[in-house]
Amino acid sequence: MNEFLTFLSSVPGSERTADTLKKTFDKKKELGDQRVGELVTTQPPPRPFLPTAGGPIADVLDINSEELARQICITEFELFEKLRPWEFIGQAWAKSGKEQKAPNLLKIIDRFNTVSSWAISEICRCESLKRRGKVLQKIIEIAGFLRQYNNYNSLMAFIAALNNSSVSRLKQTFSQMPQKVTAQLTELNDLVSQVGNYAKLRNAIHSCTPPLVPYLGMYLTDLTFIDENANMTDAGLINFSKRRQIANVIQNEIAQYQQERYNLEPVAQIQHFLNNLQYFDDKTNYKLSTWIEPRQGTMRPQEKPVELMMGEEVRMPMGAANSGSNLGSSTVVNGMSLNDDTEPIDLEFVQGYRFYPPDKPYNIKRSNDPNTGAVIVHAATVDKLIERLTHERLTEDASFLPTFLAAYRYFVTAYDLLDALIMRWYLPRPRQANLTDQWREKKEIPIKKRVLGVLAQWIERYYADFVDDPALWEKLSTFLESLGNADPQAANVLQTSLAKAMQICQQNQQGTATGPGVPTPIDPPASVMQKPLSEVSIADLDPTEVARQLCLISHAAYCQIRPSEAAYGRWRDNDTKMDYAPNLSSFFQVLFNLTANIDSELGRFLARPHDLTAVISRWIEVAQVCMQLNNWACTRAIVFGIDKAYAQELQAVWSQVSPPLRSFFTDIRKTAFDSQILRTKLTSSLQSPQVPALDCTLAEVSFLEAQMPDWVFTPDPLVNFDKFNAIGTLLSPAFTPQQQSYLFTRVDFMQAWLVRPATPEVPLISRIQNRVPIDESTLSASWTATRAAPSLRNLGGSGGPPAGTLPPLPGGGPPGSSLPPVPPPATSLPPVPPPSSTLPPLPNGGLPPTPTPAPHNPPPVATNSHPAPATEQPPKPVHVLPPIGPKKAAVLPPLPKQAEPVAPVAEDIGNQSIITPEMRVTVLNLLRTSIEVRHELDQLLSDVMEEAARQAEREMSVEAEAYENNRDNPHAEFYRVIQREFPGCKITKWTHNDKQGVVYGFPDQIECDMIKRGDDTFLCDIRPEVQVQNVALLLRIGKLYRTLNPKGSLSCVVVAKEIHPRALTVAQKCKIKIFRPDN
Repeated sequence: MNEFLTFLSSVPGSERTADTLKKTFDKKKELGDQRVGELVTTQPPPRPFLPTAGGPIADVLDINSEELARQICITEFELFEKLRPWEFIGQAWAKSGKEQKAPNLLKIIDRFNTVSSWAISEICRCESLKRRGKVLQKIIEIAGFLRQYNNYNSLMAFIAALNNSSVSRLKQTFSQMPQKVTAQLTELNDLVSQVGNYAKLRNAIHSCTPPLVPYLGMYLTDLTFIDENANMTDAGLINFSKRRQIANVIQNEIAQYQQERYNLEPVAQIQHFLNNLQYFDDKTNYKLSTWIEPRQGTMRPQEKPVELMMGEEVRMPMGAANSGSNLGSSTVVNGMSLNDDTEPIDLEFVQGYRFYPPDKPYNIKRSNDPNTGAVIVHAATVDKLIERLTHERLTEDASFLPTFLAAYRYFVTAYDLLDALIMRWYLPRPRQANLTDQWREKKEIPIKKRVLGVLAQWIERYYADFVDDPALWEKLSTFLESLGNADPQAANVLQTSLAKAMQICQQNQQGTATGPGVPTPIDPPASVMQKPLSEVSIADLDPTEVARQLCLISHAAYCQIRPSEAAYGRWRDNDTKMDYAPNLSSFFQVLFNLTANIDSELGRFLARPHDLTAVISRWIEVAQVCMQLNNWACTRAIVFGIDKAYAQELQAVWSQVSPPLRSFFTDIRKTAFDSQILRTKLTSSLQSPQVPALDCTLAEVSFLEAQMPDWVFTPDPLVNFDKFNAIGTLLSPAFTPQQQSYLFTRVDFMQAWLVRPATPEVPLISRIQNRVPIDESTLSASWTATRAAPSLRNLGGSGGPPAGTLPPLPGGGPPGSSLPPVPPPATSLPPVPPPSSTLPPLPNGGLPPTPTPAPHNPPPVATNSHPAPATEQPPKPVHVLPPIGPKKAAVLPPLPKQAEPVAPVAEDIGNQSIITPEMRVTVLNLLRTSIEVRHELDQLLSDVMEEAARQAEREMSVEAEAYENNRDNPHAEFYRVIQREFPGCKITKWTHNDKQGVVYGFPDQIECDMIKRGDDTFLCDIRPEVQVQNVALLLRIGKLYRTLNPKGSLSCVVVAKEIHPRALTVAQKCKIKIFRPDN
């Protein structure tokens, strides 16, 4: 351009022209992408209708309809005036590289879709018919004011929303509309009708006086059809007629309206509302629509869609915040005050900041502890929970933070939690400069300290949250980088926490330790290490070192478990546990493998009583060392394995076990089945390495999940923190020991022996039931050798039952009646005992119950949106856990794979029956299981038959509704033509989301009638009158369909009473089949 101006200025007589062009070019270059429209009027803008509340607006009903339409016009014109002519050439908005070729046009198309989707969602998310009617009327009123202000592009977005199938089917809602509103909607629909290629809309636009925003979709369709013409004539000349038509559309239909702006005043609160519209996709909207108004003849599902409680910001009633004066700035809002301050401080309005609203009954329920005065949060929104967590006057109980961090995954994602904490760090500043020091002292410094404390503890205790989520790590790194420049001291605190967490993680991954303070490992004898692993016995190894290696193995598996894996019993479901709880499943597999190997080893020595006594004694010694090392998981697994030997046939073997060991085993069996004792021992040694009995904790968590609702209604749903506080109280100590490591040295041979796969031996209990002979006469002779086996020193205590008798089982009952069976390796997890010693033993060996849980919803996004409640029932206070009962009958001991189950046999020798208590329990379990299985099969068959009946009823209702709708349909004759030409074929709807804009030139949802006849497909256009643009549109839809479905034949069909001559010519040329009702 500069070269041309230089040349022009050198031409004699053109100096003045060159100077004028240069000034114009420099001015345009200086403006760049700034406003090109001018405000031609000298009149002041109309006074805006300001919201009565001073804070952020969350409800469309709180905004004046006309003012909302005005603000939409301001936003829309800002996008419209930035459009450039070259963005409309060559369908740049729909082809590759469109982001560079037509960026402004894509923005206004995206805005059109956003506004339309938001309007649909606003209506469909209203469960109440009364509120839904108000919102629908509001949308129609806004559309009417958009027509009044000549914003036809936004008007079409609202009309498209009202004609969307999710909204148009809401007959009950439309029946609530006053006659005046219904007439207005009819008038608007008639205005934007496609009849005559938008003839009425074009006339309305041409007759308007700017400012004006035309409906761009109409002109993009024109440009698409014009672009179909050839670029060159047959003679090889430029087709200038095509260029002239394109220029006419761009200049006379679009660009001329960019010159005059709206004379309206922006309102910051409403602009913030419009810039943060929340909406659902089309599929979700239709699901909500069919729930709030079910189809005729169908029943509403009992479970409420989760989206009915999501996507809306927390509604703040009018006057919830201090009302302020008129807004004088687009970035500062008067009237927002910080919570619980004796002297409220008005803060700047920062878009997106979520901690403005004060505590109100609709966003938080709390009370004070009568003894300590501490604040107890019962229910709250996610934002309010985070606000209380970081409050400047932290008055909550000290356990509030640990329980929150342990249970937050139930109601918010980790990414959203970090995002909210970072937002909380950057507090809005006070508007009054003289209050800055007071604000900093009372608000900023205390809140930042709380945020720093939450982040530090989160990083140290749950470092895996950041390791598992790259996006979360990236966000934390970005925040740390920004802190390093602004607040190095705070950054150093978090860096220290990160370093500490990384060190612990590395220690746990290594699984071994060396150096001062680490005990020297006790290696097995060389003769033992030369044996195959299957021939090595526990009697060959030192019990202390075996216990140490078990601690390293189980603690390594335990440290990999994530708190989210404990939620909602996913670890119990064999189909989903490897997806949702892989580490927890692996941990339980380690324990199961240990139990199964002990059972297998006892079975191997069943015919050698002296060796069997030595093996039992040695495993009891290992259990005692595990207990001293706080490895409760392995202690329980060993008890489950040895407990199989508690049968009448082995009384002589048990009588030869030393009294101190028998006494210890009796005590540990009681402890291993008492969750209260286990919890006390866990919490009393949190600073020491340990492996907790997670199955006990998970049983209690499952009970709480099933018995208490996730949400409390006010009427908006709040997070039921009473429930999640109780769950967090259980989970927090269960995962705290992951921060401690065992300082032992790994012994590879022992670890390989301990983690070896369980051998497929016949389980011990089955061999006992099958009467494997035991030569008890050799027991006395072998006792001397058995006592010589290595054992722990200083076991203490000489109590226990006399020789030849069994110690009593916890909870009473016959011996063996509560023995937990070893589950099959591929399907079950280690059994879980009852949660309290005061409860009777469970008949299924203490397996955790599978109660019917309250419906669970995925964690909602932390943007003031509402997750769906499980059920509308008040939360239950958690004091003492009620007993956990089994859901099904007792689980039978596993049977050998190579044999059928062996039925218990009663043998009488003289008058003495030798039916063992174990056999009696087995028979009862078989009977109980048979009855329950039959009941479940009957119930399943009944459910299937009822569902089939309901499905048939639904199909009949749909057909009846279709008949009623088409009986008086003026277009019914067209469908009779289809039935005549395509007998036995049905008309279906083909829909596709045309993101590339192949059909209309911009992204839109495509719908077309379709008939399938074998492999042949027919796309149909059924209408009273067909013009050439309808034929062209059908061809473009066919082109799109062929691209997506290349197989099979494809034809286009037109059914119409009248067809334009030019349209007929095009249709015949393109081999489109034409049918008329009068043929």
